[in-house]
Amino acid sequence: MTSLAKKRESESTAGSGGRRIRVLLVEDDPADAMLARIALQDSTRPRFAVDHVQTLQAAQSAVVATVYDVALLDLSLPGVVGEATLTAMRAVAPTLPIVIMTGLDDQDFADHMLDLGAQDYIVKGDLGPVAMSRTIRYAMARMHHMLAERRYAAEIAMARDRLSLMIDCMPQHIAVLDRDGRITLVNKAWRDFSTANGGDAAFYIGACYTAVCRDGDDDGDDCSTGPSSGAIQNVIDGVSGGISLEYPCHSPTERRWFKLDISPIVGGDGGAIVSHTNITQRYLMEIEARASRDRFESFAQSSSDWYWEMNADFRCDWVSERFFAITGLAPQAILGSRPEDIVKDLPPETVAAYMADLRAHRQFRDVVFPFLTVSSGLRYLR
Repeated sequence: MTSLAKKRESESTAGSGGRRIRVLLVEDDPADAMLARIALQDSTRPRFAVDHVQTLQAAQSAVVATVYDVALLDLSLPGVVGEATLTAMRAVAPTLPIVIMTGLDDQDFADHMLDLGAQDYIVKGDLGPVAMSRTIRYAMARMHHMLAERRYAAEIAMARDRLSLMIDCMPQHIAVLDRDGRITLVNKAWRDFSTANGGDAAFYIGACYTAVCRDGDDDGDDCSTGPSSGAIQNVIDGVSGGISLEYPCHSPTERRWFKLDISPIVGGDGGAIVSHTNITQRYLMEIEARASRDRFESFAQSSSDWYWEMNADFRCDWVSERFFAITGLAPQAILGSRPEDIVKDLPPETVAAYMADLRAHRQFRDVVFPFLTVSSGLRYLR
């Protein structure tokens, strides 16, 4: 937009206030031009300042050089007739309110002119001060609203572009839902995953999110049932603060697990943000850790000795069943205890050396300590 167009937009949206409204009258017929000028001069509220030209070329030069609030445009000018006149005028003055002056009182014609970019029209036989003033004010108001809508749409587009850039940088598969639960925006990770797994070419934009999840099940992915459409709508409506769950989503060639988070969009038109995080590596590590622990417990339970495990605070959080056979106590008797609570009646320096080895993760052997059992009384354990 040129600086003159910006100035024209600023002044047209500011309203007339106490100043005169600047009018460019484009009319080659002297009689019609005189009637229009008289109607504008007779208006007391608002007041008008009028410049008159007779050709399209002169009108185009005038709007380039001067800021006008509105143009009154006759469509039959020397060298140009009809909608071409309006199109040419709009090309050089995209934000100038234009009122068509016509001898036809035809609603279809008027609608066509509005579609081409005019803000209103007035029949030349009705060129009285009241009708002229009202038509000009309505045309200026329509342009004001149109420019406001354009600015709002541009701001929305910019915000959407910024959001798209931000979520494209994130590794999670992200979709933005509108208030009806339909997908309006997805990020690069979502698009890449969809492409790699034979998804929709449009990445499900416009589709209902819950329907997309059902389609994933039908396509052969082993995905557990996610939240219902009602649960998602509760998040969108603010009834629920969000949804978070983990689920398997295995393909025919790969085992996968994901974490689903759905959060409401507060303000604006509402909606929700859906995020799918691939947690396969963490899940496989947990499976391996559980398997390793199961192997250790199986070994410990079959051994003639007894075993315990301690957590990071050096408290006993697991003990083998052999402990009961040896001591006559239930394993719960020492769960949560520290070694110094269990190993008693030893010299303090021996206990301190034992604990120092534990904290330093050093191996130690042959720590013999007395332990009072239920079945056998005092026994010495190593």
